[in-house]
Amino acid sequence: MRVSDDGGWPDEAGIVGMWRFQLAAPNGTVVDDGYAQWHADGTEIQNSGVHAPITSNFCLGVWKQVGRGTYQLNHFPIAWDVTGQSPANEIQLTETVKLKDANHLTGTFTLKVYVWSSTDSLDVALSTPVATVTGTITATRVTINSTVPGSTE
Repeated sequence: MRVSDDGGWPDEAGIVGMWRFQLAAPNGTVVDDGYAQWHADGTEIQNSGVHAPITSNFCLGVWKQVGRGTYQLNHFPIAWDVTGQSPANEIQLTETVKLKDANHLTGTFTLKVYVWSSTDSLDVALSTPVATVTGTITATRVTINSTVPGSTE
């Protein structure tokens, strides 16, 4: 008698932890590069290394396990203008990633950029994105023994 249908991966949240990630477009252009933390409660936070803090370099997301070692992320960066005074764009970043092993993951992403309707609301002016970028994501787990990428120590 079957008592559950958990797909064989209950409580297998191997994604939980800190990751050094890179998003790249098909032509090799780096779209984003930085650090992300995936939390056990299904939330995620990302520190973008390619966006200045004044334009918003931290953003938040939620994730769900969708298969053995496979996860989906729905992430919402908010972009500000170069002065940091006015919102510029609302962005939605979705990812599907798979653990290659305990310390590496790969996957795909779609980044959609929307025009903001006003400076006092998170609503967008157009329901369709003004730009869409797709590509691949790679990441390496950050551990207590990790060093700064590229350093010799």
